[in-house]
Amino acid sequence: MEAVAALWRRGDEETFLAATRWCASDEPARQTFGAGVLARLGSAEGVDGESPFAGRAVPLLRELSRQAVEPELIRAVLDALGQHADPAALPEVLRHTGHPDAGVRRRVALALTGLVASGSAGPGEADADAVRAGVLLSRDADASVRDRAVLALARMAADTRELREALAARLNDPEADTAATAAHGLAVRQDPRAVEALARLLSDEDPAGYARGTAVDAVRYVPPGPERRRLERTLPRQR
Repeated sequence: MEAVAALWRRGDEETFLAATRWCASDEPARQTFGAGVLARLGSAEGVDGESPFAGRAVPLLRELSRQAVEPELIRAVLDALGQHADPAALPEVLRHTGHPDAGVRRRVALALTGLVASGSAGPGEADADAVRAGVLLSRDADASVRDRAVLALARMAADTRELREALAARLNDPEADTAATAAHGLAVRQDPRAVEALARLLSDEDPAGYARGTAVDAVRYVPPGPERRRLERTLPRQR
């Protein structure tokens, strides 16, 4: 990782070309390293606020996603695609949704957050495909996969019955942070099922923790009325 970070700090054309050569290698370890460099370059900003390398990096990464077999390489490619946040890469991300490696599935969910959580994919089939993948991953046996998938669903601009049901199913998740994210996503959509989950989280969770902080923020989305006033009585007092 130190080598990747050092190359990323250079962030120049020479570094980009070297990364593309590594990605074109027949050795998975070199390809993984190259994808890691491209992931870091995806966070570099040009004059327009976007990565100056995205236009050339994303097609290469999409092809590598279609060819990759080694889980470590797939994880690195998905990280890079998520960093570049190009909705066109959604098919190459979703193809790994059912991968047996939990780390790969978690990267799919993470990439979904970057690719479509803001609604950049727009309405239509791509959006529907992303929702279906997020719903599937929200039921994953691995807690970290569920957590990232619920976060992606909660942040999507889409608002469908399928998405709401998936969030509602996680309101009693064993992981409080996941349950809080699900409640927040429902509150934003003004779904009344969020209320009792928020009440529980506000009552039971650590005041300094993520779950309670997320629940506190969610209260502002609950429609004005008795339920919101009930929740507001449990909020920290403003000084």
